[in-house]
Amino acid sequence: MFALAKAARRLGRILAVTAVLVLGCSTKEQPTDQKSCAASKDCREVGKCTWELMRGGCVVGSHADCQNSVVCGKEGRCKKVGDTCEKGGE
Repeated sequence: MFALAKAARRLGRILAVTAVLVLGCSTKEQPTDQKSCAASKDCREVGKCTWELMRGGCVVGSHADCQNSVVCGKEGRCKKVGDTCEKGGE
């Protein structure tokens, strides 16, 4: 019986730590306007620099968004094609 209580306490601690880690990851602040999109990691890396209210998030809004991103410099994906930066063009 004592071993069962000890195992239950251990499991409780594991669950508590797991909950803290999951909540810490899921509460990452998402961009909510043009200024925060322009300053975001997604803007720098993949050209998602334009805030779009209807989507509630950042999107690739223009060729300029792509041209200032890492994917342009490293992979040559400098043109807006649909919702991403690609090597072609609209």
